[in-house]
Amino acid sequence: MSIAIDGCLEQQNGFVHGGVISYIADNSIKFTGGLSLGGDALTSEFQTNYLKPAVGLILIARAHVKSTGSGKLYFSARYSLSKTQNRSCVP
Repeated sequence: MSIAIDGCLEQQNGFVHGGVISYIADNSIKFTGGLSLGGDALTSEFQTNYLKPAVGLILIARAHVKSTGSGKLYFSARYSLSKTQNRSCVP
């Protein structure tokens, strides 16, 4: 999943806003969960650790199922930033 970054999605210092990063991570997890479960998925808990400020033109998120158990799926989501104008959807 990807999203084009413009000034509206940056915070006051020019970095991608943390809420935008959390949004794309959560949505990539929901889509991956829906595909894994063959239907809808809901987030029951979500934690984000910001390691460094995000700067770029395209924010790309990838989610992966880590494990399953008790009717729950456990995910990992990572994001990267592209500095090019290419707008491609990443599965």
